[in-house]
Amino acid sequence: MMRWLMLGMLLVMPFEKNPYLKISDNFMGVIPDFTVIKCLGLLGLILVCWQILTGQVRLGLLESAPGRTYITFLLLTAFAAMMTGAAMRGITRFMSLALFLPIMLVGLRNLVDFRRLLFLLLGVLILCLPYAYRQYLRYGGRLGVGLYEANYFALALILLIPLAFIIARQQDRLWLRYAWFGGVIAMLVSVVMTGSRGGFIGGLICLLALSIRMAQQRVFVPILALAGLLVSVIVFPTVLGERLVASGIGSSGVEVADAHGVSASNEAHTDLFYAGIRMIQDKPMFGVGLGRFKDESLNYYPTLVKARIAHNTYLHIGAESGLIALGCFVLFLILVLQSLNRSAQYALALHEPRIYEWVIGLQCGLCGWFVSAFFVSAQYEKFFWAVIFMTIVLERLLTDAYWDRVESAPSPMNPGPGAWPTWNPA
Repeated sequence: MMRWLMLGMLLVMPFEKNPYLKISDNFMGVIPDFTVIKCLGLLGLILVCWQILTGQVRLGLLESAPGRTYITFLLLTAFAAMMTGAAMRGITRFMSLALFLPIMLVGLRNLVDFRRLLFLLLGVLILCLPYAYRQYLRYGGRLGVGLYEANYFALALILLIPLAFIIARQQDRLWLRYAWFGGVIAMLVSVVMTGSRGGFIGGLICLLALSIRMAQQRVFVPILALAGLLVSVIVFPTVLGERLVASGIGSSGVEVADAHGVSASNEAHTDLFYAGIRMIQDKPMFGVGLGRFKDESLNYYPTLVKARIAHNTYLHIGAESGLIALGCFVLFLILVLQSLNRSAQYALALHEPRIYEWVIGLQCGLCGWFVSAFFVSAQYEKFFWAVIFMTIVLERLLTDAYWDRVESAPSPMNPGPGAWPTWNPA
């Protein structure tokens, strides 16, 4: 039952903003924008609690350093919200995201379950692209309109592009390899069509990291390829290229910048940055209150044309919840990368090269997302948290598998030091 709930949550995740999937404006006055995915999350939480109380499963939420840090971050955020008198809406948004973690801890029993969920997450994102193109042709503008917000859609794509590429090259059957590579190309084209500058920069970072890991000594080859990609995006007539050129507005870029709203966007980003800094300077401990950045932005920077969110994940968290919560969030991201590093070592010790390569893809995708988060307020994005929680569960699954094999092996195995593993396609 738990596995089917997870599958259902992932299937509707890209379409959550569809009005047909909205159940009510709120649930019992506690959960705002009550949608199908939140309903499934509540059902999953009830099942998790039942299985724990009846002794069927162990949750193990505090067994890993990332899990403990995430719980600490949630508590710090909730405490800061209480100290500032923030509305319940901001708190429940984070708490509703937290439902993913216990559901995955209970639902993913082994590496086979993890593989199914990983492939489903990628498949859902790739298969929703035709619908995204249809909405793009219907509404115009940038890809993502009518399905998702363009910038958030770009972040979801760059988060999973390295993993999709690795899975494509792992396929033994030729038609499957072509199909997966076709999906990778569609994802890359979609990032360009979103016109997201922050998403594109993060995409370059994750692709560069992946290329360097794979190329080893031939580093100049992927660098030249990515440079060629950047030049082609700028030279050919794309919304992203025009927005990138207009970002450094010169004598020939003013009209283009005005046409795509780049001038207003650049000015708003700069003003919002200073507004966020002033919020942190004014209330460094607990922030201005969870969910209040948009309302407070005009008070801290009156020259803003209208109230906006921060367009910077780290600045947004620091301004709303304080520097302590921000530091805990950054520590959590670092521990997630370290967790993936340990997972890679266990995968090598278990002689699981495919899982090792998946870990490499997750690392590169997350690195690109961390960079893009400087340009977008994406702390509530479900694709990001789904991947984060899957990495936490993966370490536990690999650790259990490793020690099970150690107990049955004639001599103990050593997973090796915790250094960042080198690419080993063999």
